[in-house]
Amino acid sequence: MSKANFYRVFKREFGISPLNFILNEKIVRAKQMLRHSGAKITSISDELGFTDVNYFIRLFKKMEGVTPASYRSNLLIKLSA
Repeated sequence: MSKANFYRVFKREFGISPLNFILNEKIVRAKQMLRHSGAKITSISDELGFTDVNYFIRLFKKMEGVTPASYRSNLLIKLSA
């Protein structure tokens, strides 16, 4: 199967491009890591394969509406309430 054909079939089946699917999965994993570990944002970014932490932060904010640090802070506030 060619790369172009794979892309077309994937998008038809899942309604999202392969790249966006992977990025969504990385953000899902980032949220889990932010909830369950005290790892630094840079460490999480590195572990998920982002070469630029600023890109990771921008992408996270675009998809979740808040930065990773704010996401974690909001979780801590909810847990202590």
